[in-house]
Amino acid sequence: MTTLQGSNHHEYLAKIRKASWLALAVVLVLDLLSPLLLFTQAHPLAIVFLPWIFVIGLGIFFLGKQRFSDLGIYPAKIIPAILFGLGLWVFIQIIVVGSMFLLEGGISWQTISIGYLVDQLLFFAISEEIIYRGFLFPQIYLKLSQAKRDSGKAFWGALFVSQAIFSLAHIPQRLANHTPVQEIPFQLLLLLLSGLFYCYVYLRSQNLLAAVFVHALWNFPTILISYDALPWYVVNLIVMGAAIILIEAWQRLAIVNKRVE
Repeated sequence: MTTLQGSNHHEYLAKIRKASWLALAVVLVLDLLSPLLLFTQAHPLAIVFLPWIFVIGLGIFFLGKQRFSDLGIYPAKIIPAILFGLGLWVFIQIIVVGSMFLLEGGISWQTISIGYLVDQLLFFAISEEIIYRGFLFPQIYLKLSQAKRDSGKAFWGALFVSQAIFSLAHIPQRLANHTPVQEIPFQLLLLLLSGLFYCYVYLRSQNLLAAVFVHALWNFPTILISYDALPWYVVNLIVMGAAIILIEAWQRLAIVNKRVE
């Protein structure tokens, strides 16, 4: 992935167009209210499209005056993101197959839904990446760095605040799905860690679509073989570890190629 350049994150974020406080407030309020649709009789399409129309369309693009490049989306980086997603998917299969051979001495195939993966890529994963990694994280950073004039503290503050919001915004979904209350704190912790990880993927690649692919593979049961012996959170950790290995390996390769040139 030629986009993995390892440049200074503060310099990259500082180039993003600043949104107004009004835009930031509208995005936060509407995004935290939109999950409440799960408790209404709203049509499923409304639950999918209303966040796109109001949170992203109104809050981010209209009021926030953001360009696609401000959100980390560039036409030239679409193909690298797709190649990264495919490479990660293959890498995950290899790791899980090896794990199942060690644990059970064999494998069995399972059925996966391509339609659900498409839903993730076109609606759920990409909308969350645009809102939380593409908009909230850099905008909170820009506000904090302007107020504190300390880019280091602003970076870590924005990172944890934005991803804590990402985690807490999933509470209505968990309640709507009747998740046992005692399990919710553990799931929120995993969501916080996943949000921090998606930020890592985005900043390391400077390509939001790379984070979209990781997010979609995290949410979607993409494993081709049955992995009943592995808890779901272990599989998520496998996805995370595989992505880090792939990103860092590609980064090292890019550095070596640059030196050769």
